[in-house]
Amino acid sequence: MNRLARISLLTTTTLATAAFAQPVDFTDLGAFAAPLSPPSQISGTAFVLGGRFIPEELAVKWYRFTVTEELSAPAFLQVTTTASTGFAVPADLSLAFYDATGNLIATEFGGISASLSFGSTIAGPRTTGENYGRDGATLPVGDYYVAVAAGGSANVTANPTNWDVSTNTSLTLDLNNIFTSYAVTLAFSFGNSDPRSTTGPANDTCATPQVVTDGQLWIGSSDLANADADFSCYQPNPFEVFKDVWFSYTPTTSGVAVASANVQDVSAAVLPALVRFEACGQPSVQCGQIFVENGNPGTRLTFNAIAGQTYLIALGGFQGNTGPINFQVNLTPTVGCDSIDFNNNTVFPEEQDVIDFFNVLAGGDCSVGNTCNDIDFNNNGAFPEDQDVIDFFRVLAGDSCN
Repeated sequence: MNRLARISLLTTTTLATAAFAQPVDFTDLGAFAAPLSPPSQISGTAFVLGGRFIPEELAVKWYRFTVTEELSAPAFLQVTTTASTGFAVPADLSLAFYDATGNLIATEFGGISASLSFGSTIAGPRTTGENYGRDGATLPVGDYYVAVAAGGSANVTANPTNWDVSTNTSLTLDLNNIFTSYAVTLAFSFGNSDPRSTTGPANDTCATPQVVTDGQLWIGSSDLANADADFSCYQPNPFEVFKDVWFSYTPTTSGVAVASANVQDVSAAVLPALVRFEACGQPSVQCGQIFVENGNPGTRLTFNAIAGQTYLIALGGFQGNTGPINFQVNLTPTVGCDSIDFNNNTVFPEEQDVIDFFNVLAGGDCSVGNTCNDIDFNNNGAFPEDQDVIDFFRVLAGDSCN
């Protein structure tokens, strides 16, 4: 599963600008493992957390995290720090990346966004055109330290040993004043550039869908699923990947089908997305609509279903998220029109059926000795209406009900 953590730099104590030995003041970001499935958003900018509203000076801030499984291709790690302001005044930031023994691994100096990347070398979405994996092919298991410093190459010094980072400038962080304030964030984006996973769910491809019948509840998960369905009808972020599972539904009667998916736990990160297809390898023909029911978010997809026709449905998650999801298709059968033997005398087609139909439509009685149907000929619950007359003559002519 893709792990993405965004950490506000406005939540720790500002350090002095002088050089020092092993950091004594840092934020511990916890442990991470390389994901098995493709990333949700390889740009790593899906979430933004808030900061505190107390002015402070950013000089050098330290962060520590732990890699619990060796990171190497096809997995990757992207570390990015970004400054933003309401007054469009540029601010340089720099990154310095150290191992657990204080040895410098990589740096990037200057710019309102500084970035480092390790692991798989894949094309990055940044406007600079820089690739991921450019700062190292692997990251062994262990602890790592990241310093975020105000200033660029003319201000920041990152010595090769002893976690030694200093700067001769600072950046004022003041969210109370939108004209001079800066919000600075540090983003960790773990992803996987492998387009396929060999351990996905049984219904991971269009060729191996889970067959469901009317009202059958599927309780499963999209964890470790691959991305092979067309979700373009949602017009997603070009770097967003929908990791999907597939379903096949063949109704025994015609009617209105409602395919729905919702999370099994309201606290889950995954928001389901549904798309319908006419055949494998073809573009999607319909996207579902998001709904919230009793606090539980989900997606519904409603379509007219014809008896005996197979419908393919892919279930994914927005922002590439996966997790436990429920899926179900419920059909409301189409009742259809009455028989053309309107007066139920077992003689049809005949002129008397037409006469009795219009007599009943006008509020009159059925012909003597016969029992006529009601005037709602198409059984849609709306009567009297022109459509009943139209459908009556369609059926009289040998056609199907509208």
